[in-house]
Amino acid sequence: MKRKRKYSAEEGCGMGGNDLTDSNEQEQEKVGIEKPSESEPRAKAPSPDLPDRRDEPRSMDLKERNPVSLPDPEERQPPLRKESEPIQPPKSEPKSKKKRGGVLWGAAMVSILLVSISVMVFAIVIGADQEALIQQPSSGDTGNGSAGEEKVIFVRQYDGSSGILSAPELYAACADTVVSIMTKNSHATGVGSGFILTADGYIGTANHVVAGMDELTVMLSNGDKYPATLVAGNELTDLALLKIDGAGLPTVTMGASGELLTGERVFAIGTPASTDYAGSLCSGVVSCAKRTVRITHEQTGVLEKKMTLIQTDAPVNPGNSGCPLFDEAGRVIGVVTMKLGNDFAGIGFAIPSDGAAQIFSAMMSGAPLTDELLATVGAMAPKLGIVGEAKERNGVYGVEILRFPAADSPAASVLKVGDLITKIDETPITSLAQVSAAIELKNPGQTVQVTVLRAGQYLTFPVTLGK
Repeated sequence: MKRKRKYSAEEGCGMGGNDLTDSNEQEQEKVGIEKPSESEPRAKAPSPDLPDRRDEPRSMDLKERNPVSLPDPEERQPPLRKESEPIQPPKSEPKSKKKRGGVLWGAAMVSILLVSISVMVFAIVIGADQEALIQQPSSGDTGNGSAGEEKVIFVRQYDGSSGILSAPELYAACADTVVSIMTKNSHATGVGSGFILTADGYIGTANHVVAGMDELTVMLSNGDKYPATLVAGNELTDLALLKIDGAGLPTVTMGASGELLTGERVFAIGTPASTDYAGSLCSGVVSCAKRTVRITHEQTGVLEKKMTLIQTDAPVNPGNSGCPLFDEAGRVIGVVTMKLGNDFAGIGFAIPSDGAAQIFSAMMSGAPLTDELLATVGAMAPKLGIVGEAKERNGVYGVEILRFPAADSPAASVLKVGDLITKIDETPITSLAQVSAAIELKNPGQTVQVTVLRAGQYLTFPVTLGK
């Protein structure tokens, strides 16, 4: 049987035993190469032990035809594998595995390096943040917190000798220096608070607690009661000084209110509501270290005075008036004086200790309370020096002058009872509140132009403001 043979550059792997079609048969037909018969045995592949017969002449005439150059079988066909030899894997496979292993090792090393760099950067950033937190504010800082600027953090640092107290410690140290004050007159009774300034019985309190009262009684924290005498009182600052006959009494320590920072913790000990609640402790923070408070007449709304006070959210109540406001070291930094109406919570006020201490000292010594001394706490509002009421006259609205409180008032020299005030400077006047608003930003001693309607004529006069 005729056997066919094929050589292929891609598939010449010496497998043998496959019935393949010779790829050169057509070319052989073109050049007249006789095909072997089916009965002739197929020629065996050249063997290294046999002589090469490719150079022997063939029985065909190829003179007039183009010779066909066939590739050397030894070049086309790889060496044959013996049946007993095992199949060897390609030599390139170990190289591939080695290369793949190297890539994985390199990737692992890069990953470790990246993680190490990330940890180092994170540590540097955290360290920078911690350093920024503990930086002390510089003297040139604006403290506005703008981007790119150093942030100022107000922190008061304490050490073991600072004297900072917990709430129970503060109460134990200070409660005995606080007193209850019972008041009485022919019309009413009341209760307030105070604190012991000297061991012999000088008591500080709020003036409105004792003003107009005929009988004053001081009750100590242990329940002992003493009759008290009013030494001095001042309406502008709302401070008053009492005296009881005592000896060896526990006293408060006055602090410096000027050093207060908004947000610092404060404590108040007093007698809210009644003596049943004497010695009550409440706490809060300084809501504003220096708050200007305008105080107006309850009925007329006319501005009476302006005070510079400490605002706190400590829940002070009626009866706490006159009680001390302590800082965390147990020092008095304020005297509770009022709270903002009954419709508001957490808005209380205390007289700063810097001014109160000087005023109490002057009261003890009998020294005059000068304007300069009083100005440390408050200032009376400038006054026009009239008593009047809102009126309408022939379609014109204004404030009619009813009388002058003082005969030597500057207003009395130019204005008359019955004048209808219609304008102060350029401000139209139709009520007493507008009179107050027109002059409240001015100071006593300044001059304003007052326009009045008198006998059907509008007249303007210069008036010097009083106090």
